[in-house]
Amino acid sequence: MSPQEFERKLTAILSADVEGYSRLMGEDEDNTVRTLTSYRKLISSLIERYNGRVVDSPGDNLLAEFGSVRDAVRCAVEIQEELRISNADFPENRKMQFRIGINLGDVIKDGDRIYGDGINVAARVESLAEGGGISISGTVYDSIRNKLSMSYEFMGEHSVKNIKNPIRIYRIQTEPEAETPIMKEEKTSTLSNKPSIAVLPFIDLSPEKDQEYFVDGLSEEILNGLCQIADLGVAGRTSCFSFKGSNKTIQEISSILKVDNVLEGSVRKAGSKLRITAQLVDAVDGLHLWSKTYDRELKDIFEVQEDIALRVADELKVTLGIGKTFKQLGGTDNLEAYELYLIANAQRYDLVKLQNEATKSIEAALDLEPEFASAWALKSLIHENLAIFGPSNRADTERDTAISSAQRAIEIEPKLALGYLSLGICETMRGKWVDAELRFHTALQLQTEISHPAGTNMAVTYIAAGHCKKGCDILEKYRRNDPLNIATRAIYVVVLSLIGDKQKIKNENELCKGLFGDLWKLRSYGMAYYLLSTGDPVSRHEIEYSSLIFDAAKEYLDSPREGLAKLHQLYSDENNLSGRDITDISLLAAYFGDPEFAMDAMEKGNEINASGFFKIWYPVMREVRQLPRFKEFVKEIGLVDYWNRFGWPDLCRPLGDDDFVCD
Repeated sequence: MSPQEFERKLTAILSADVEGYSRLMGEDEDNTVRTLTSYRKLISSLIERYNGRVVDSPGDNLLAEFGSVRDAVRCAVEIQEELRISNADFPENRKMQFRIGINLGDVIKDGDRIYGDGINVAARVESLAEGGGISISGTVYDSIRNKLSMSYEFMGEHSVKNIKNPIRIYRIQTEPEAETPIMKEEKTSTLSNKPSIAVLPFIDLSPEKDQEYFVDGLSEEILNGLCQIADLGVAGRTSCFSFKGSNKTIQEISSILKVDNVLEGSVRKAGSKLRITAQLVDAVDGLHLWSKTYDRELKDIFEVQEDIALRVADELKVTLGIGKTFKQLGGTDNLEAYELYLIANAQRYDLVKLQNEATKSIEAALDLEPEFASAWALKSLIHENLAIFGPSNRADTERDTAISSAQRAIEIEPKLALGYLSLGICETMRGKWVDAELRFHTALQLQTEISHPAGTNMAVTYIAAGHCKKGCDILEKYRRNDPLNIATRAIYVVVLSLIGDKQKIKNENELCKGLFGDLWKLRSYGMAYYLLSTGDPVSRHEIEYSSLIFDAAKEYLDSPREGLAKLHQLYSDENNLSGRDITDISLLAAYFGDPEFAMDAMEKGNEINASGFFKIWYPVMREVRQLPRFKEFVKEIGLVDYWNRFGWPDLCRPLGDDDFVCD
């Protein structure tokens, strides 16, 4: 048959198969075949009802095509609902759950058969769905996102064999009564129910291309200003800035970040002269809603920033909850100090530059303007990071500097939310739990939408104190607003492993692999903790996370005596270890079966940075929590006072007479 005789067409392809089909057949072949036959008839009838056609159905697989994307998706949703009802009559191990994937792609039609890459993509999309779930490709999402009222979760970009470019994958929520906290929040989120926007990093058009820090800082300041506008949802800084230098279209970026609008622009700076161009784009149809070019002096920078925010708000017709957006609490009129502040803010995101360049820039800004409250708050955040990621013998010094800087920020401007947030993080690091809680409450009262990435550290405080579910609620909000923030997602896996939600852990880990690739291995400590958390045997090949402690311990996971000897050797040189390293030793010591050594390491790690105390709540640490010295220790560090005042943690409960028990 010649190529001219084939018919090509764009069609919606539905691919489905049974999750765990081999297991079901192995356990009860006859009943599995009966159930499959019944379910296949049900599915086929629904496909026909939605104007689709079953193309093939070998084994437990089924392939169908639809002329309408909307029909394909609506059909898939009804299929899963009907199967959910049917499965209710079966015990858990006999439920037959289908995975469904949908793609919109080009196919070749040969009689009743169809062929082509569109089918390969549909099969790959299906393989990424959960049992009872529906996954769709980016082409399907783009077609229905504004036409069908559903909740969608971006699952990252995934490679498909013989397909050149990665495919965007989304998950559809299909079971209202089984909604996850993430999906519930998405339905009421600022990015779903309000006009929403992403601020892309502006482009540096300066003659020498040497104003990157200034331009990035300017973009972030505009983003922070937009966060203060009532009824406007703003995507997180890390996610927005991940598209710096990207060749993705506005539509692709908006679908990933779940926003309706995108603000982009450029800056040309020569001496004190500025040319700033900003434009607001409707991400759905690509139309430019507003654009303006500002030719100003550097001294007018605050006025320009404020004008951009106000114009965006006006164009999107949202209520303004701001007065002077940028000449606000904690600011400065010293332009040179402000520019250094922007530079320091950009440098602190780079751990290599954090130690020297960021500290020098912020010190220079404060030398020029000692009353610059926001700069003091930024200095606090810089030294907090140095305390966390630097050597343990420097932790006390860095933490003290962070505390005094946050206190100075609050002294200058008592209503600066970031000052209280930063101070709360410091109080957590030194185990002042009650003080930390009070600081966080004050920060939230002053600014209900804390956009700063440091806000995730508030969740770390709660999980360290044993309030894991409370911490999870906070992280789910940040995960949604800033989906490409790898640090937030890494901590999210930690809290999921503490809660024990195995399916979510697996889903999140796979999703993050798709989003971040090899970079995720550097942040997969949460997955490593989870694998060790139950105390079950773990293979060294299962732990992808690499660190001084884990790399040494991996060799001895099946040899506890040798593993403990290696941990003791590392522990003896504790001055060269960070607080995280020492609490990692604690977790591994518990895994190797030495609760007393685990408690020694936890006490030492707590002295350096108490936020690492969250590891005590893993199941593998249960024997450690039963030690009499554990009770004495949590009393000594003030946790019992904190629990009595703000509520008992997930695993502990009071017994009266100043006693308590932890599971």
